[in-house]
Amino acid sequence: MENFKEMKVTYVNPNGLKVLNIKNYSSKEIEIATTVLKRFGFQCPIVTDNNENVVFGDLLLRAAQKLGIKTVPTVEINNLSKKEIKAFSVAINKISEMGDFDLSTLKTEIQDLLSDMEIKISPEELGFSSIELDNLLFDCSLDNKQSLEPEQEEILPDEIISTVKTGDLIRLGNHMLLCGSALKTESFVNLLGSDKAKIVITDPPYNVKISDNVTKQKHHKEFVNASGEMSEDEFENFLTESFNNLKVFSVDNSIHYIFMDWRHIGEIQSAGKKVYPKHLNLCIWNKLTGGMGSFYRSQHELCFVYQNGTGRHINNIELGKNGRNRTNVWDYKGMNISTRQAKTLRKLHPTVKPTAMLMDIMLDSSEYDDIVLDCFGGSGSTLIAAEQCGRQARLIEISPHYCDVIISRWEKLTGKKHEIISNGEVING
Repeated sequence: MENFKEMKVTYVNPNGLKVLNIKNYSSKEIEIATTVLKRFGFQCPIVTDNNENVVFGDLLLRAAQKLGIKTVPTVEINNLSKKEIKAFSVAINKISEMGDFDLSTLKTEIQDLLSDMEIKISPEELGFSSIELDNLLFDCSLDNKQSLEPEQEEILPDEIISTVKTGDLIRLGNHMLLCGSALKTESFVNLLGSDKAKIVITDPPYNVKISDNVTKQKHHKEFVNASGEMSEDEFENFLTESFNNLKVFSVDNSIHYIFMDWRHIGEIQSAGKKVYPKHLNLCIWNKLTGGMGSFYRSQHELCFVYQNGTGRHINNIELGKNGRNRTNVWDYKGMNISTRQAKTLRKLHPTVKPTAMLMDIMLDSSEYDDIVLDCFGGSGSTLIAAEQCGRQARLIEISPHYCDVIISRWEKLTGKKHEIISNGEVING
């Protein structure tokens, strides 16, 4: 057939090519195409007519121009009339959009690629935005009914083995845990190095006694700090110091989610005003059933949402545009319910947060592989949530025992082993 003939590739200056603008592209789409081209180079040519008009491949051309590439590969159509070339341009652009991904196969392929340390590829280098990837891998089209489901059961040993000492830095896959104080700058330096967090989710102690306020169970020790022994001024200073560290070690305009109960609204607001340029919102975690309390039984906790800056911040909600219909009232079953999983987690820590709730926070305000910082690590729910939605957790926890709990939870979830790091060397493997 005369239309099937050998093609000759010619390299030309991209700035001499003309785009017919049959398709429009957003700045984000051009940015992703630029990332793909930068990673892989030209593996297919741009198709042109004999007047240097682009027939197919205009997105690659825009990406090449953005990268400042001097010459690009082209194939010239010289066996069709002008009208046939116009028709072919419409046809080839149309058929390139045909077909649907087999989502199950695509998900498996992408997970394999993203976890392959040899290739080390990013979502954008695969042609996906972070939101698209989250929607594919983690089913982000939120229906709040999901939050009413029981937490997936964790099977943990009856006794947690003690391995951690104060000052230890522990690697847990893509995550890091430091046994140290949230008030000390060196804790953050040792944990993060030159990195900075893209989002903060943390749950400071509430400066109330655990016994009789949080739980009746006697096997929980009081927290090392802020377990009811501080005055209002002391607790405000405690929060201010930790918030200052969180601000310094996170990127500009990152969102900081800080949990607190109603007793200390005053202290957290005062500390927040001193440190953060912007108080974005106040969210309510509705636990669905009442817990401890005297006059009224407590059924909620507060989450203060601050911004480390006043500019644009990551917003994956966009009023439901991306399938995430979120309000500032979060309905997730609390750990005061009578299920085996809740009882297991309450044994680990008196104030465990639901993993699903923390995952949704990460999916709201961060991107795949971003660093999530939590300087009051507790039982490690932030780390467990990060593991399950493709983020990197960086935790500080002052109690060696709770560091052991975090390690045990992660090892049981992943089947992997932790590593203790000293001077960049693994000392326990």
